[in-house]
Amino acid sequence: MIKQLLIVLVLLTTLEGFAQVVAYPVELGRIFGSSCVDLNKATHIVIGHQTNITISYYATLVDAQNEMNSLSRFYEPMSNPEIIIARVDSNSNSDYATSEINISWSTSSPPPPLGLCVYDVCDTDNNGSEIIYLNNLTCHYGLGFPDESFCNSLENEVQTTFYLTENDAITEVNSINPIYTISNSQRIYHKIKNTTTNQYMINYFDVTFASCPGNDSDGDNIPDLNEDVNRNLNIEDDDTDLDGLKNYEDGDDDGDGVLTINEDYNNNGDPTDDDTDGNGIADYLEANVTLALTNHEIKRLKVFPNPSENQFYIDLPSGIELKFVNIYNNLMQFVGASTKLKVDTSEFSTGLYFIEVVTDKGKTTKKLIID
Repeated sequence: MIKQLLIVLVLLTTLEGFAQVVAYPVELGRIFGSSCVDLNKATHIVIGHQTNITISYYATLVDAQNEMNSLSRFYEPMSNPEIIIARVDSNSNSDYATSEINISWSTSSPPPPLGLCVYDVCDTDNNGSEIIYLNNLTCHYGLGFPDESFCNSLENEVQTTFYLTENDAITEVNSINPIYTISNSQRIYHKIKNTTTNQYMINYFDVTFASCPGNDSDGDNIPDLNEDVNRNLNIEDDDTDLDGLKNYEDGDDDGDGVLTINEDYNNNGDPTDDDTDGNGIADYLEANVTLALTNHEIKRLKVFPNPSENQFYIDLPSGIELKFVNIYNNLMQFVGASTKLKVDTSEFSTGLYFIEVVTDKGKTTKKLIID
């Protein structure tokens, strides 16, 4: 028993609570006629709005959990379709999350030729410009690319650059910043090159820039088109709290119990520029960041006894009502739920658990040892 407690104490000192990183699932298409798939095409969706993280890919969940046998950027699937695993690690603590990448491709229908990729950028705030992330745009490279020889490229051999003219792309001069401020409709040339073999591919896509209506479907003071938090000009793959509602449909984007419109802590009418912890992510996208008084009260709730054997209790501060309780094991896998303040754990094995308590005023997570 003493040995088990020592192991648990080590876990408690290395884990910092409920995982703060998220790995979003992706449907990834392999280009018709190509020999492999570029996993970088999935990265911007997997990480979503997150910064200061590291992403890696694995053939199985066990490999991902143990960080063994990571896949190279250019990966040749073994079947059609095939599921591999993405792992997202925090660079500031030991938190990580995994998700599935579903790779499939058509054996009979090639993609459209180069030049048919068009992105619409709306100047929703009417300031004359918008920032786009060129590396996050998902336009294909072209028929049959990457080919067999390029599929053998190592990550550190691959160079990706963007230009405003084809000649600049060929001669590799006047490259533009991948985080690009656009103020008028433009054609962007994209070059991917193996710096060892000098093999390269150039494609282009058109970006149209215009004033657009700022529809706000969820009434959170953020126009729908500005809720594209991974900056890939597609609002249909942004669901920060993974609740099934896209951000533009969700009035509480991070699921912290505080409406997005109320996370405008500097009271300027715009929640997107509030970053109270200074980590580069807006507060309305982080469930663990809120200045709401009720959230501080929620964190005072108690889960006891701890350690527990067959049951535990939740002691809520006055005026806060329980909605439900989620229980996760030490691998952050969901193992049970309850809607009661007294929770039966007689069927659980001994070990470390995370108890997520969701109330009418928000939620918090506590560690619990079951022995």
